[in-house]
Amino acid sequence: MSGMSYRKGQDRMTTLLEALCVSLGCCLKPDEQARIQRMAMDDVDAFVAAFHAAEGLQEPYDKEHWRNVRWVVAKRFARTGATGE
Repeated sequence: MSGMSYRKGQDRMTTLLEALCVSLGCCLKPDEQARIQRMAMDDVDAFVAAFHAAEGLQEPYDKEHWRNVRWVVAKRFARTGATGE
């Protein structure tokens, strides 16, 4: 689940959303992408919960899916110096 890196001039949130789409098949609709892109990259679990809601998923979430999304998000947040781990 790795291999996607930041492209020169590309916003980090866009790269994160692309990584989730490519590696996990979790591709948000454009309006949900726009909403998520306004979120701060400072709380991994809050972001993962918001991402699941944007996907249209409701609690209780599939634990494996949650872990997979969280792993990608935590890895990206760590690259940006964000906290929340």
